[in-house]
Amino acid sequence: MPILISRTDGGVSIMYPGSDFVEEVEIQKWKGLHVGEYVSHRTASLSEIPKDRTYRNSWKPDMTIDPIKSKQTDDEKEIESLKSKVINDLVTAEKAKKK
Repeated sequence: MPILISRTDGGVSIMYPGSDFVEEVEIQKWKGLHVGEYVSHRTASLSEIPKDRTYRNSWKPDMTIDPIKSKQTDDEKEIESLKSKVINDLVTAEKAKKK
């Protein structure tokens, strides 16, 4: 069963421990790797975790999507798309110059 870890930034981390795990030991390990980020945790069923990972960085501990963070995700994707287009246009223009 996955463990949902609520973080101080309002987000959630999902831990998929092995079958022989000891929950508190695994949580302590996570806390050691993410100092100051832990708020709380709970076990979850696989059905609670969205299959669509598009807004993964926007998930909240209750597994809803934070609308502000999802807008940022959309904006970041649009910026990356525009950067790719500009780079492709520059490469095409350079190739045309060399001909």
